[in-house]
Amino acid sequence: MSQSMSSACQKWLEPIALYVDNELDEELCRELEAHLQHCPDCRLYLDSLNKTIRIVHATLREAPVQLPPDLTERLLRVALKQSPSSSAQQAEEEGDT
Repeated sequence: MSQSMSSACQKWLEPIALYVDNELDEELCRELEAHLQHCPDCRLYLDSLNKTIRIVHATLREAPVQLPPDLTERLLRVALKQSPSSSAQQAEEEGDT
């Protein structure tokens, strides 16, 4: 984004992000597209956002996150320790000693 972006363009930053994600409502989408035709700063911001998203997607495809093989087992163990029934059982067991 250019440092020269006007304060009038600041209001378009969030709609541009929604536009990229195809989450912008139809009326605002038309307004944004009309604005983009006349605003090089917002077009530059849109292009930059699209390029960033493409780079992130390419990076994730090339280097997928490797999760530890025992992650599911460890998460289940932690969840069971924190479940209300196991807390009640633990309190009951502590009361017996």
